Amino acid sequence: MTIQDAFPGASGTVDTVKLRKDFAGLVVRDSAGVPRGGIFPRHANSLLTARADLYVDVAAFEGASVRGGGPLFQANDGVVQAGPFPAPTANSRIDVVYFKQNENAFGFLDADANPIIGILAGTAAASPVKPSLAGIPGAEEIGTVLMLAGKTATNQAGVVITGTHRFTAASGGVLVFRTTTERGLFAASPGQPCYVIAATSAYNWDGSAWVRSGQGDLGFADRGATPADQVVSAVSTWQDVASVTVSGTTAGGAVRVVWDALAKNVSGGASYYEILYQVLCDGVVVGGPRSFSLPGVSGINPKYLVGGRIRHTPSAGAHTWKLQHQCGAATVTGTNAASIEITEMR
Repeated sequence: MTIQDAFPGASGTVDTVKLRKDFAGLVVRDSAGVPRGGIFPRHANSLLTARADLYVDVAAFEGASVRGGGPLFQANDGVVQAGPFPAPTANSRIDVVYFKQNENAFGFLDADANPIIGILAGTAAASPVKPSLAGIPGAEEIGTVLMLAGKTATNQAGVVITGTHRFTAASGGVLVFRTTTERGLFAASPGQPCYVIAATSAYNWDGSAWVRSGQGDLGFADRGATPADQVVSAVSTWQDVASVTVSGTTAGGAVRVVWDALAKNVSGGASYYEILYQVLCDGVVVGGPRSFSLPGVSGINPKYLVGGRIRHTPSAGAHTWKLQHQCGAATVTGTNAASIEITEMR
């Protein structure tokens, strides 16, 4: 290994291998400096579409594969067909569709130097296994086709076409992942930004964790514009405020909970009563209890606007927040309108 000739440079000796090494810094690399192959995103849809025969349509794309220490930039400038995908005689089979630049010079030993969209056929079985592209140097996955016995077209029921291509990006660009699980397979360098489609959120790798970029809206819930009163029916017993529950997935950052309620004294008399509220995350109290005095007014059931703000830091993952109320006496207080909003902070 040595310093490579520059491009452009006066030496005039830059060949295809040296050039791809010079260009390695143009695409996102992992923490070991290896360029990431994949598709430069136009959209998040599958690039494969079923047909009324044993082929699939492959949509246009721009991508990069990695071989010989650097990226090979490659485009499909229009819809082309890949196949055929013959049905197995029994059971089912998973085939992988990929793109690749064949090379038969500079130490590469492919049969030719043609660009290809290839198919790696799996083995038919009752529970088929997706074959690995590891044995095909420079191959970059586009998607898979699950083909069943007896099928004569890829658009028939039971045939499953899945877009499995990974995304890449220009160096310093936002790397797209479908899920946090997929993101976890990539060893990022500090400062790498990404966007997770399933979480509809952007993140940055800080060297030890993915930190959400800016604030992330995890959810909002309320009891509607004209809800019926929910009377506290039992003495000193916490009860969920109906319809004021939010579920969301955090990235491990601090979470802000904002809630409000129209608390009511429903006694009909002049006595005042106290109503208590608390917020739970996954069944554990994270805010409260908070007590509010509700003065009575003879002949009516007055409402009082109450609320609170809480900040806590749950672990990364799925969580559920609830608002609850309680009173030391039964059927004298209740909740009318109420809402809760959950936001993950930067």
